[in-house]
Amino acid sequence: MIGERESDKVSDDSNNTASGNININVENISGVSGQVGIGKNIKQKQNLTLSVSDKKELMDSLMQFQKEIVNLGLPEDELHDINNDIDTATREAKKDEPNYSNIKKRFEGVIETVKEVGDTIEKVSKWEWTGKIIKILGKLGLVRVL
Repeated sequence: MIGERESDKVSDDSNNTASGNININVENISGVSGQVGIGKNIKQKQNLTLSVSDKKELMDSLMQFQKEIVNLGLPEDELHDINNDIDTATREAKKDEPNYSNIKKRFEGVIETVKEVGDTIEKVSKWEWTGKIIKILGKLGLVRVL
């Protein structure tokens, strides 16, 4: 337990206040990061950003992944779907302000398509660039387990 507080009024450094009985009891949060909101009508915005070098590495890894996927001998329909998802993710990554959730969604689509084909997921999961893509998306809190 981190803390427990009851009071009639709670405020923070930004002069936001809450009245009434406030109980805070948070347990076992090691390894958790990000925003927390308690109450009604809470709106939060989190800007997900990467460094220039991470963004470049993400784009390079997506392109490398796409080059290698051709060598797996996948059926044409699945290969088309994978290439479409990777092309879309790469275009998004090139934007000045990419939507990293969209990139994650596309990469997840790629992984799901590969899983449907059969044993190729084992090969794909061992590729260096697969790990790099997952690591970079993980920096944004967008984690995907193969």
